[in-house]
Amino acid sequence: MAIGFTADSFIVYFERIRDELRDGRTLRLAVQRGWLRARRTIYAAKAVNLLSAVILYFMTVGGVRGFAFTLGLTTIIDVMVVIWFTHPVMELLAKVPFFRDGHKASGLSADRLDVAPRYRGAGQFSGPQSAVSDAPVADAPDRERELVSAQSVSKAPRVAEDGRRMTIAERRAAERKAAAEAAQNEEKH
Repeated sequence: MAIGFTADSFIVYFERIRDELRDGRTLRLAVQRGWLRARRTIYAAKAVNLLSAVILYFMTVGGVRGFAFTLGLTTIIDVMVVIWFTHPVMELLAKVPFFRDGHKASGLSADRLDVAPRYRGAGQFSGPQSAVSDAPVADAPDRERELVSAQSVSKAPRVAEDGRRMTIAERRAAERKAAAEAAQNEEKH
């Protein structure tokens, strides 16, 4: 049971770290922020375990009382292991290049985390650039531009010439320009 409690605490902590990595943080910062978020969850779960152990201990007799004592003791030991072992080890591992750089075998690579680009503001995205580069670029062939109506242009993600995502204002300006060009092309034909 104690092994299960400790594994549960580690899983909660490790998943919080992975959530922070998915948000585009470095491993060192993800470990720190993940600890703050996981600590609250772990303490709440352990408080429930300890409360149930105390209630069981005082409301039962015999073998169940021994189980309640063991439950309370393993809960306290688990909290100590998480504070004095798991968190410090994760802080040390965050400094090791194998984990810090997100090697595929570490479980912390962008491929394993299924990181999608996330909007960070001002036309900036975090995450792998392959998903961002698949968006239609501003210098698409003229034939392809003619096939895209002004309404679908507003829904499609746009990328500026320098490879970054366009801001809303830049995208709207590009849409107005594309609509004006489409209107000129219709007049010519």
